[in-house]
Amino acid sequence: MWFGYTTYMNLTIHKVVLPLRREIKTAKDNIFKRYTILIEVNLDGYCIWGEAPGFMNSNYMFETHDMLWTKLLSEGHLIFDAIKSRQLSHYCNQISHLPIFKYALDSIACQLDAINSGLPLMAHLGIVNQPFEGTAMMGIHSTESDYLRVLRLVSQMGYKGIKLKVTPHTLPVINSILAFALDQFDYVAIDANGSFDASNVDQLKLIPNQVVLEQPVM
Repeated sequence: MWFGYTTYMNLTIHKVVLPLRREIKTAKDNIFKRYTILIEVNLDGYCIWGEAPGFMNSNYMFETHDMLWTKLLSEGHLIFDAIKSRQLSHYCNQISHLPIFKYALDSIACQLDAINSGLPLMAHLGIVNQPFEGTAMMGIHSTESDYLRVLRLVSQMGYKGIKLKVTPHTLPVINSILAFALDQFDYVAIDANGSFDASNVDQLKLIPNQVVLEQPVM
């Protein structure tokens, strides 16, 4: 659903809100919608896109959705001038302190480089076609049976990887279903969103070595 947009010549900045089919519970938030910003560049018959996927609050990164939106509105004319003068990579080098903002523009710069080289993007990057197997993200649930039910559903959908949100309180339940998850998926990760500290970090030693641990502490 398009939430709004502001246009600079052939550079368009889209504010987008994506309602989720199911709520995702994490250690920090209950997520009902996902906000993001898309940057559209139309140049010489090409349509190029970049994304600035900031969160609504600063729990994860200091670059929030609103901060990125304000930054893009204030510097849209500078970004357009940099694209027009083929200086976007130079502009990106000046904003390394803003990693999400830089990421959005780096992706556009890469596509422009491919166009200038006369090659498709994959050939420009030296990439060959290969299967891409997605990883599903699973929010926090209350019981072991709830986890097993959703894990079976995700596996039946064809996903080869799973990432489970976790808190110190829910880790015992997660540990009880990890053997099943490892049997069903090629890749298993748990994401604590920085919810562990010195008082409970030793609980993480109970996690099997085959499981990837993401952001256990702040």
